[in-house]
Amino acid sequence: LELEEMGKIIVFSLDDCGFCKKVKAALSVRCIPFVEISLSSHPEKRRDMLALSDRLTVPQVFFNDAFIGGSVEVIKILSEWDLSDKAPLEFYKADIEPLPEPNDERLMIPTGPPLRYPKAPKRTLAHDYIFLPDGSTKSIFHMTRELMKLLPRNDLMFLAKVYRNCFTGEHFVDAITEHFNVSELAAIEFGNSLKQHQIVHHVCNADHDINDTTKYFFRLQPFHTPDVLNSFRIWTDRIDPDPIAVLGRLRKMLSKMEGEAINENGQIDYLAVAQNKLFLKFDEASSELQSVRFSLMDDKTKLAFCINLYNVMIRHAFIKVGIPQNSMNRSAFYGTVSYNVGGHMLSFNDIEHGIIRANARPPYSLFHPFGERDPRRGLALQTIDPRIHFALNCGANSCPSIEVYTPHAIEEELRIVAFAFCECDSNVMINSESYEIIISMIMHWYRADFASSVSSLPDKIVKFLRGDKKAKLEAMIDSGKPIRVSYSSYDW
Repeated sequence: LELEEMGKIIVFSLDDCGFCKKVKAALSVRCIPFVEISLSSHPEKRRDMLALSDRLTVPQVFFNDAFIGGSVEVIKILSEWDLSDKAPLEFYKADIEPLPEPNDERLMIPTGPPLRYPKAPKRTLAHDYIFLPDGSTKSIFHMTRELMKLLPRNDLMFLAKVYRNCFTGEHFVDAITEHFNVSELAAIEFGNSLKQHQIVHHVCNADHDINDTTKYFFRLQPFHTPDVLNSFRIWTDRIDPDPIAVLGRLRKMLSKMEGEAINENGQIDYLAVAQNKLFLKFDEASSELQSVRFSLMDDKTKLAFCINLYNVMIRHAFIKVGIPQNSMNRSAFYGTVSYNVGGHMLSFNDIEHGIIRANARPPYSLFHPFGERDPRRGLALQTIDPRIHFALNCGANSCPSIEVYTPHAIEEELRIVAFAFCECDSNVMINSESYEIIISMIMHWYRADFASSVSSLPDKIVKFLRGDKKAKLEAMIDSGKPIRVSYSSYDW
């Protein structure tokens, strides 16, 4: 690697990691300079981070050559500085800045080319443009965005049923004639053209034309199926044959928007993300998933795709729906919020339990996600890999150093994410004196995925451990004494 001058505080991070954002924001708000080694842009630096810190999670922070730790350790130090009469920057200038710069090449900032995702295929312009009443043309995206501002969104009632976010034909004709300065007939013809392009729908999907009347209610496509996140438009454009690349581009757009909406506490302001000028572009881009074809995926591709899909979808949902705050909200959130993927409506539960967990019953459920006659049943993988739970759930104070899962390296990526999850004491703690292991509630909820019984959990978990933790648990297992299994509370 070509190398630049190194900084005094070095942060190994991932673009998508909330804990990395928190540490960087904590340093920035105190005006403390740092340099970042992004494993998103330079995944080859993961090996250096592991060699220097013996940890697989991010963030990992160094003060010159001294390894400090992750987000918990850094925030603790900064909080102690805050309690002093001196400003935190003065501690930096006194204790860190005067020391020699690190001379370990593994702490140097790479200047070689960053990792890039394949560019999207060119759009099919002929299918993406519509004629306006004045004879000009606009893309479906720009026309939809303009109509979202132009048309009313009312809650209208018919036969005691309320239809939300809609307008009457009369509302439409009035808005279009005024905006484009055209006749009522031209506005009606334009409205029915929008129906043909599936930009406007009758609220019940009935075959009613738009007319200058209050009799029928209509709705714009972005508001037509609110539980389906990726429904800004009906996708009629070209299809990228690489579904992993589609998700990679969506993830990159999300990271950019989230990075611009970090508050001083390092938390993402999802309301600010929703107002980002890039968000509607992201919303439209996610609609391409409507054309993904599961039938072209082998099992490794399907597994990698669905993990990435889940992790993109959860962030999309936080922006459009919000973060569920209690158990009742979480049940509705994971069971009803969905994506249209290849024409299949898939909720979080459908993706996790129906596909990734081979159509296994969710915790505390009596039923399988996909019934005998459900056409989605054929999407299910054949076997359950328990490591998927570490890929779908972030650790309590750090993130696994894997950001995107790939078909060709999924085994190694799941191996790393399992080690990363279990190296955190909040997920797995070994007490050799009391012969007890305290593990995440995830392994309680999904115990059957990991082991046939609670007593056999230690034998399974030891495979996901490294170093001192592994040695301690192996010694406990080899002794033949019974090992008590306890569970830590889960931080939602």
